[in-house]
Amino acid sequence: RARIAAYIIAGVMTAIAGIGLGAYAATGDPLIGAPYSLASIAAAVLGGISFFGGQGQLKGAVFGALSLGLVTQILFISGFSPAYQRVIYGAVLVVALGIKAFAAGRIEEAR
Repeated sequence: RARIAAYIIAGVMTAIAGIGLGAYAATGDPLIGAPYSLASIAAAVLGGISFFGGQGQLKGAVFGALSLGLVTQILFISGFSPAYQRVIYGAVLVVALGIKAFAAGRIEEAR
């Protein structure tokens, strides 16, 4: 029951975001949101959300999104190309996963 409600809420939120993005861009291209995929995954992982589900909090996801947004603004103000921003997103994702794996290993050793 809760899983179905979660899927319904996620679907409605995705539809609202898609309609908003389509209205903002004034086009109906099905690939318009593709550049945002890496940034959204990196923000969630940076905020502590697990790839495997069941772990993470809303405040962590918001923190990750705000942190990545801050990095994006700093890179933009510094004059970096948008292509380098994607490289930075990937590096942030790799570093966050490495830290999480290292921390999980340390917790496992302590047991």
